[in-house]
Amino acid sequence: GIVVNRRGIARVMGVLAVARAIGDAQLKPYISPDPDVSVVARAEETWFVILATDGLWDVVSDKEAVELVLERMLDQSSEFRGARRLCHEAYTRGSTDNISVLVIDLRKRRYSSCGGGRDDEWESEG
Repeated sequence: GIVVNRRGIARVMGVLAVARAIGDAQLKPYISPDPDVSVVARAEETWFVILATDGLWDVVSDKEAVELVLERMLDQSSEFRGARRLCHEAYTRGSTDNISVLVIDLRKRRYSSCGGGRDDEWESEG
């Protein structure tokens, strides 16, 4: 099998984005469902983690996503809602893929998520 790069997106057999291709039986001979996993020590200055689907990454760069979340975290006058900000940005930029985002604030033990028609936010009590 081959992986074709179209507009910066790797596609198995030129058809499906690699992340999506894992569940497609006809592409099974060409891909493995086994994830690559690595454990990395987190530096104390790491503030947050962004987990998101292609709907975000197709239209927002890593750098832009970090800047948008930092802007939200540093704005003391508003609620956190970093994921909502990223979902909105992807939508307004015309993303045509599913948009789901989870932002985990590692400093305050809280998260913000959006996608699947829901927004959610949680903050630890400790």
